[in-house]
Amino acid sequence: MNKLRIRTSVAFIVAGMLLCAWVLRAAAAPIHSPAREQRHIRTLDRQLAHGAGLDMQKMFPEGEFFTRALTGLTAGRQALDGIDVEHNTALLHAQIEAINEDTIAGIFGGDHRGVPHGAFYHGWRLQLLVLAAELGDSTDRSLAHDEAQSLLAALDDPHHVPLTSYPGQAWPCDLIVAWSAVHRADHLTEVEGLDEATERLLSTMDSWRDPQTGLLGERFTAQKVTRATGSSQAIINTFLQDIDESVATSEWKRFREQFVTHTWGLIGVREHPLGIEGTGNVDSGPLIAGVSLSASAVTMGAARANGDDALAHRLNQQAELLGLPLPWRGRGMLDGRAMVFGAMPVGDAFVVASRTTSSHTTMTTVPYAVPGPGWPLWISPGLAFIVAGILLVGRGRRPHVS
Repeated sequence: MNKLRIRTSVAFIVAGMLLCAWVLRAAAAPIHSPAREQRHIRTLDRQLAHGAGLDMQKMFPEGEFFTRALTGLTAGRQALDGIDVEHNTALLHAQIEAINEDTIAGIFGGDHRGVPHGAFYHGWRLQLLVLAAELGDSTDRSLAHDEAQSLLAALDDPHHVPLTSYPGQAWPCDLIVAWSAVHRADHLTEVEGLDEATERLLSTMDSWRDPQTGLLGERFTAQKVTRATGSSQAIINTFLQDIDESVATSEWKRFREQFVTHTWGLIGVREHPLGIEGTGNVDSGPLIAGVSLSASAVTMGAARANGDDALAHRLNQQAELLGLPLPWRGRGMLDGRAMVFGAMPVGDAFVVASRTTSSHTTMTTVPYAVPGPGWPLWISPGLAFIVAGILLVGRGRRPHVS
């Protein structure tokens, strides 16, 4: 057997074993690993310190805000779980201070009925303030309470159209995040009038629905809402459990039936309902067979929030399979973690925030299947490489016939 054939066969076998190991590693990945998430946070912290926020802002309208807010959100959750508490608490506060700057807050315009930068900005900001209050002292609690009380007054205003996120523009998903934040603040210190206001909200929400899907629409336009989309539904279903469990459960089932699909042996979340084709946008990212990678990543958190552990587990496996998570620089050399070679920090921030989302209920809607019926499709290339390498060795050992 010549040396070239030996080297080629060994290369094939090693490559096949590595491919199989990669797939099996992804299949065995836990839905939440505090150590893994902490490595992700270290990299995000470093990337933000080196201008990643501005880089993301050039690509997405809320690129810097989301990268910072989601990093802070995850850091706060880790701190509440007792993980690197001092560093994570400091990182949470650092992101709150960063989004307070005019360079970020000013993107959302000026006054929105007494809410300086609108529903989107203040809803996510209050989510962070509540975490800081849970980790802090009475001063932090007072700040979160005051913010929640003033935000509620603007959200619960029957004499005006829904609170806007940008001047003249409003989205149901932003309002749900804001209402969720107010409810979370109420768990710390009572927000006056919240129960009555929530009843009015649940009644009003029927007018926010897309008649075609029965789900909350994507955007308000001319007293109507546009059709529901996967990217907005993923966020809505992550936070609706904070507001009303029964409504959230109903919404989740409808969303799952109309947006979750099996594609190429994997589970994905469509940007448009089943049976409807459409293009992607800046929120959904490019669509692959109708599936939005960003909606799929965020739905991992929505599944956790709704107790759908099977779907959350499947989406987590796929993030580990396709996201190319590799050791990356954190506070020290290669003590961090990033996907797609650290090229998209906002994507990492969404994934790690989804993984740390807490479950409100137990409602597993599909049986567990680990790693899932379609995964042989993904391990087969590795097996093919191994078989090819073995066959190449066998071919080289055949005796010559004289």
